[in-house]
Amino acid sequence: MQSNASAEVGRNGGSSVNLVIKSGTNTLHGSLYYFNRNEALASRSPFQSATSPKQVIRNNQFGFSVGGPVAKNQTFYFINGESQLSIANNSLLDTIPSDAWVTQAKSVLATYGVQVNPVSLNLLTIWPAATRTGPATTTTTSATARNDYNSFNGIIKIDHRFNEKHSVSARYFGGPAPRTADVGSHIAISFR
Repeated sequence: MQSNASAEVGRNGGSSVNLVIKSGTNTLHGSLYYFNRNEALASRSPFQSATSPKQVIRNNQFGFSVGGPVAKNQTFYFINGESQLSIANNSLLDTIPSDAWVTQAKSVLATYGVQVNPVSLNLLTIWPAATRTGPATTTTTSATARNDYNSFNGIIKIDHRFNEKHSVSARYFGGPAPRTADVGSHIAISFR
């Protein structure tokens, strides 16, 4: 990890993380792992009353890696796979840009002679009309519906050594991740 990295890694501040993907060897190697999180071992949300049951929060994360030879001393493979199946019924305090808020924002822009960007205005319609009825304040909703975050990631790498100085490598990374995230007490949006 590099913080305040040099120009060749990009223009954004923060840090850069360089990853190296393992290569196979002449012997078969691998690993398996599993991680679990469950509400039975968690604290109650500070947004809940002391008498309400804990909200469901589960995270099952598991994976494997295996690497070995295709042709001894020449061609090697490495495969890694990971899945994360997560459910979170977390209470989230959220702000939905209500129609009243948008009207107030337009008034502020007009005060300074700034035109309303129609593209930005149309982007606000991703929130369903039924959720945009609140006041012109922050924290307009308490979202309590279920959020699902599932991901399935994998890496395949093949290395071939022609000799001590020359080699070629090919790798593939795939990771579809369907998600459902709550945006109101009764509305959800799915992302891919």
